[in-house]
Amino acid sequence: MQTNVNKMDPCRGMYVSDKALVEVDLWVKKEGDESDDKQLLSAYAEIDVHAEANVMFYSRISGDNCNLDLKYKVLSESVEAVIQVYAKVDHPHHVRFTAFSTGYDDYPHRGVVLFDDKLFGHEKIFQHIVAVKANEELHVFLEVNGSVFQWTFQDEHVGAVISPDDSVFEYGQFFVRVIFAPKDCQ
Repeated sequence: MQTNVNKMDPCRGMYVSDKALVEVDLWVKKEGDESDDKQLLSAYAEIDVHAEANVMFYSRISGDNCNLDLKYKVLSESVEAVIQVYAKVDHPHHVRFTAFSTGYDDYPHRGVVLFDDKLFGHEKIFQHIVAVKANEELHVFLEVNGSVFQWTFQDEHVGAVISPDDSVFEYGQFFVRVIFAPKDCQ
């Protein structure tokens, strides 16, 4: 029987002033019905963000069945970006969507994996929330069958400033949209 960890990304963004609350609901996904899945960890941790920005921090959330090690940064001068992806393919393909923001030390070596799995047939829609350095670019890459396609977005621009050419349609229909959080929110 195959088991793998089922990861859920944030369903809402946040604004951080002094402390951030991280909620964890970690499950092992088993083949078959969802009722067969096993919960590993359900906990929360409060992170003090008064520390220096743009420095890597390490923390651990302990549970009865496992520990979760966190590696995080408080990102200064960043904005929230909601990445929405729509995909529909006629033939099975392994696809990987990854997002990168310019302006951070580790660009372009590390990014946020948005989706990494086999895709086939019916529509697949997913959404992720990421932080993007203010006035920098957000790149979303699609890797499929050895080909790489790129969308680039920038705050204060409507739509993609760079989109893939029509050769992406050889693999299916892919639509990527990014919504940047308004700067005047209170």
